[in-house]
Amino acid sequence: MKKDFQKIDDLIQVIQVVISKDRCFCSDSKKDLLDRCTSLLQESKVESGEKTTINWELVFKAIEILAGLYIHADLFKHLL
Repeated sequence: MKKDFQKIDDLIQVIQVVISKDRCFCSDSKKDLLDRCTSLLQESKVESGEKTTINWELVFKAIEILAGLYIHADLFKHLL
């Protein structure tokens, strides 16, 4: 079962490292968005008995937030 969620767990771990090491342009509101991404990714992992599934709608919401943060950062890169 753990293997079924490995890529999602890897993404959660990377986001948590970014937050904990403050390795980004993170204001508190952006850190809140990153926390929301990890929550969505955690919620996307559905286990029912021996069956595991992924709620892709939640994964896509998390990716949309991440993409928005990246695009937002890229728009202001020239100011750095």
